[in-house]
Amino acid sequence: MTYGCEIWSNAKFQIIRRLHTMQRKVSLTITGADYRTTNKQLQDMLEIESFYDIIKKFTENFHKDLLYHPNPLIRALATRV
Repeated sequence: MTYGCEIWSNAKFQIIRRLHTMQRKVSLTITGADYRTTNKQLQDMLEIESFYDIIKKFTENFHKDLLYHPNPLIRALATRV
């Protein structure tokens, strides 16, 4: 699910919410937890971050990497974002 997270940062909220829902369903299946288990509890049990946080972290790292890219045109684009 994390492949291309940098792209997901520009997706509509409804799309990201679907991915978050998928993460929850898989987490419930893996843990065998009851549907009343909160997302935070599931994340703590599996030692994972929420999909929202993962997208944010990957996007921030991507933009930082662009700032130090050897190509000056790419660096110029990164400073505009």
